[in-house]
Amino acid sequence: MDESTIKANGPWILVRPEPPKKKHGVLYIPDGNLMERLGHIVGHVVSAGKGYWEKVKLKEVFVHCEVKPGDRVVFRGHLKEANRVGHEGLCFLHIKDLIGTIEEGTELDLALPYDN
Repeated sequence: MDESTIKANGPWILVRPEPPKKKHGVLYIPDGNLMERLGHIVGHVVSAGKGYWEKVKLKEVFVHCEVKPGDRVVFRGHLKEANRVGHEGLCFLHIKDLIGTIEEGTELDLALPYDN
């Protein structure tokens, strides 16, 4: 499946998760990213919708999507399997499911707490 044939719309973002482990010989060694070990996933944005309308205090406001293709993002790991696209590992996420963006090459040492 070609990634360019799948586009995210509205409040959705299409993400390709990074592999959480690296294989060295016969052992799998975590890459040192504590967020991934605690259930958060790091990935790259493939496609992003423009945003969505939401009612806030009886007023309609437009929530803009602030990520763009190529951005490296962190999201809650349990969502990866729920919204998978095919066998390539791509998954759709709602804008609200993103925790944040990360500069390329940055290693995360601390987990971010969140409410489920």
